[in-house]
Amino acid sequence: MRQNPASRLQYCDMCGERREPDARYCSACGYPLEGESAPVPDSDPLIGRQVGEYVIEKRLGRGGMATVYRARHPDARQTVAIKLLNPELLRDQNLLERFHREARILAALDHPNIVRLLTAHLNTDIPAIVLEYVDGAPLNEVLEMRAPLPLGDVRRIFTQVLDGLEFAHGMSNPIVHRDIKPSNILVRPDGRVKVTDFGIAKFSDASRLTRTGNAVGTSLYMSPEQITGTEEVDYRSDIYSVGATLFEALTGLPPFRPPRNLSKSEGEFLIREAHVKKRPRDPAEIRDDISPELSAVVLMALEKDPDERFPSCKAFKEALVSALTPPVRSRDQKDKPTASAASAFVADKLSHLPELAALEQWMYRRMCRLMERSGLVQDKGTSRAERRPRSEQSGLTRRSSYRKRNEEGKGR
Repeated sequence: MRQNPASRLQYCDMCGERREPDARYCSACGYPLEGESAPVPDSDPLIGRQVGEYVIEKRLGRGGMATVYRARHPDARQTVAIKLLNPELLRDQNLLERFHREARILAALDHPNIVRLLTAHLNTDIPAIVLEYVDGAPLNEVLEMRAPLPLGDVRRIFTQVLDGLEFAHGMSNPIVHRDIKPSNILVRPDGRVKVTDFGIAKFSDASRLTRTGNAVGTSLYMSPEQITGTEEVDYRSDIYSVGATLFEALTGLPPFRPPRNLSKSEGEFLIREAHVKKRPRDPAEIRDDISPELSAVVLMALEKDPDERFPSCKAFKEALVSALTPPVRSRDQKDKPTASAASAFVADKLSHLPELAALEQWMYRRMCRLMERSGLVQDKGTSRAERRPRSEQSGLTRRSSYRKRNEEGKGR
């Protein structure tokens, strides 16, 4: 972990994400924030420098391989994101090839849910990839603020993620992302979702860039086959990683977490071992409003055997939408709200305010009267006459009394 003594900010050695001083684990990649500290410069010498036609304005984030900046075209006033290979890695031919491969992969991808490549400067002092600027927040920051997410947000975000991956997997030369995680999913304020960071992605027909046993990815979301390296990693590995990310969005927790008192290496080992050998907890045991159908979808995506997972991201999406769609009730089953439902609603909203107990009772009575007058109350067990408006009920009462008096008069 690297720390800036002046600002007390901490950075993960593995992914470069910034974390608060009291955090012990990186929420982006799961690595323990332990070890020796090293100063991080407050100013970046690349701020203000021109790369191609763009002037760098601000650093957005730093990873182990590259740093992403916000930049602006001075004439067109176009804002972009520029990804620069870290200078200390320029002599590493493997990482340099990986950076070039990311540019080729992004050039082949054109989908609304994938960050778009604008241009690339690869034969310069510092290789750069110019991307569209996404004015939003990564999903890991969204989860930090309000996890677990509402089911509607889960549906909106993950259907778009699966759409983008389905496009990448379905190309003539399929592309496997290999590092799906919350920090690589960008969420715009308008609800649009973009998958980003294809830094370790690969074409399916490309040769393997890592030897057996050298896993590439982020431990909290890696598939078992990525960890063991015993078989070729294909699109089903992305399905597993989406399942792990979906698990966290629904429950607020990743599928597997190490104990807090372990070292970095011990925690890393236990996380990877759990992905390979252990079954994740049923999400419905953690969150009450997760249906059995939704829980089954998540657990199917997290199957250890790739053949037991969804056959495609499209099938995954269809199952997820079905599990998150409430059943359609017939016309006979569509009962109107009842007075008991109204009282439960009011009590739930005001029960946390003891000083408003009297107001709660008044609102309950008022709600019931309004529902009765509007004809919304249809409690089971009431007669048809009782369900009629009060005016009709009073008329029925007068006619019944008049008929009764007439009958008594005739009897006399």
